Amino acid sequence: MNPARRRFVVAGAIAVGALSVGACAPHMTKDLFSDHPYTEQIETFAMTGDRSKLVVIGQTRHYIFDIPPNLANILESPVREYLTARFWTFTVDAGAVSGSFTLSLRKDAPDDIRRRAAELGFARSGQLLTLDEEIAGQVFNAGNDNVAAHVQRFNRPYSIQVRQRLSAGQKIALLPLTPLTLAADGVVVIGQVPLIILIAPFLAFSGPWPAFR
Repeated sequence: MNPARRRFVVAGAIAVGALSVGACAPHMTKDLFSDHPYTEQIETFAMTGDRSKLVVIGQTRHYIFDIPPNLANILESPVREYLTARFWTFTVDAGAVSGSFTLSLRKDAPDDIRRRAAELGFARSGQLLTLDEEIAGQVFNAGNDNVAAHVQRFNRPYSIQVRQRLSAGQKIALLPLTPLTLAADGVVVIGQVPLIILIAPFLAFSGPWPAFR
């Protein structure tokens, strides 16, 4: 075989090999990781006193999100009392968690509240003013969870659907222990920052959340 012909054959073999690997890549990724859905029963919602974190306290895990600046403004405004909220599916990958939620302004909100909501980014969706937000943060093992006994809970159960990504052969995620602790006076804190329990708008959740969005 002359040198030019040999180079052509070798180049062709490399190209075919590269295409084969590329075609298999999605299947290899799928084999390495898989989604494991579960339902988290929620005890309560809170935010830190410095308005930097949103805390979702579940029975088995605690989810701590960075609060988007606009959400902090909403939670400190009179608009909050006229909101309903709905969280969509959380996605957990290793120790990271991400998700989204929709805030809706109730129909009985007065005109001044509607104007303020529009200033905060709410837009008309059908007959309602709504706002969608993305959030991200970290998830922690609740451990023995002596925290839940010291927070104001909802008067009926709520649940969030969680999609957890695990590697092949992994049955449970190894998560760090929650940073939530009790201060000497019984206040729940993260480090030295106390939590503020959020009742509105979360009391207005309309029943169980959908499994996936």
